[in-house]
Amino acid sequence: MFALVLIGFFRLDTHKLVGTDIAQPAILLLFTSLGDFTLGTVDWSLVLPIWSGSVPGFLLGAEICQIAHRRPLRFIVYAILMMLSRKLVAPV
Repeated sequence: MFALVLIGFFRLDTHKLVGTDIAQPAILLLFTSLGDFTLGTVDWSLVLPIWSGSVPGFLLGAEICQIAHRRPLRFIVYAILMMLSRKLVAPV
């Protein structure tokens, strides 16, 4: 939902949106993992797949943003985020 706010109110460019949308959870995961690490409660079976998926996702998203035209890409990202937000608010 945060990405929808960035698109709607701040007219964030799709290149920056892809980086923001993937970097934000990666940074959050880093700090929560460090907090759990100090407590000794890290679930590595969750942390490692998320990290290993976010790096290729970021690289692939950056490449697609350089190739694709901005206007259709912006609409596609907006539509996907709207569908995901709807599922979060009103799960079926």
